Amino acid sequence: MRIAPDWKEYRVIATGDGEKLEKWGDITLLRPDPQVIWHAKTPLASYKGIDAIYERSRTGGGMWKYKRNVPSEFTISWRDLTFSLKLMGFKHTGLFPEQAVNWDRMMTLIKDADREISVLNLFGYTGAASVACLKAGAKVCHVDSAKAMVERAGENVRLSGLDNSGMRYIIDDCFKFCQREIRRGKKYDAIILNFANCDMVGHTGVLDAAVKAVETVDECMGKVYDAAKSMPDTVLCVTADHGNADCMLNPDGKINTAHTTNPVPFVVCCDGVKLRDSGRLSDIAPTMLDIMGIAQPAVMSGKTLIVK
Repeated sequence: MRIAPDWKEYRVIATGDGEKLEKWGDITLLRPDPQVIWHAKTPLASYKGIDAIYERSRTGGGMWKYKRNVPSEFTISWRDLTFSLKLMGFKHTGLFPEQAVNWDRMMTLIKDADREISVLNLFGYTGAASVACLKAGAKVCHVDSAKAMVERAGENVRLSGLDNSGMRYIIDDCFKFCQREIRRGKKYDAIILNFANCDMVGHTGVLDAAVKAVETVDECMGKVYDAAKSMPDTVLCVTADHGNADCMLNPDGKINTAHTTNPVPFVVCCDGVKLRDSGRLSDIAPTMLDIMGIAQPAVMSGKTLIVK
């Protein structure tokens, strides 16, 4: 595990019992976090100074309970990048601070490439990864089907003082957009993609919905595979960072809405590449760098999974 670097305006105060207490600038929030499977020494809700608590509903979803006045929108900075945040109805703020590990790595790879890098972000959301890549000098195509998210990405570029000319904003269905890009012969050096169906639906505990989510991801992955195989010199790597919808019921029969620690697959679609039978999540990045012929940085503790 790597610690997200250089955060001065964000920190995790405490965790336990499926909750996470966080400091976002001057605002303190208590939110559910299904990955927190340990107990808290003291109830986190008893912490003095909490501004808002997200409470889940028994029928699904939830809402924010405000203990103090919280601005409808506020900002937070990482290094010299600034992001606009707001408390959303599904517990999020519009930013995942732990992803700073990936922002840092992407920025390093882009800067070390010694040429202009083009990035296609198909998990656009509010644009943190897009902003980081843009800051490092890449040309970025930011895609999201939600107009509000794309507008928020543009706002984050502006707040960070970056030149908008290096960012292309697309409001569209990702698959349809990719089909057009393929017909146009457009190529990218890196593509950011995440199928969140199983994760988002798995947390609801609704089995029928989870089955549909798995079927949808399976269908979409088939399309991604076919598209990747149709393009020369393209390597497809598929994995997950944790179990999502693989366990919907606990041994006692109660619904399980948390992530699991079950092993996850890592598949590399590339002729002539053979992987070791087992590994760790920390081995994935070194494996991808090995495929690209890029030296593994000393900070990475994992090892390539490729059998030489």
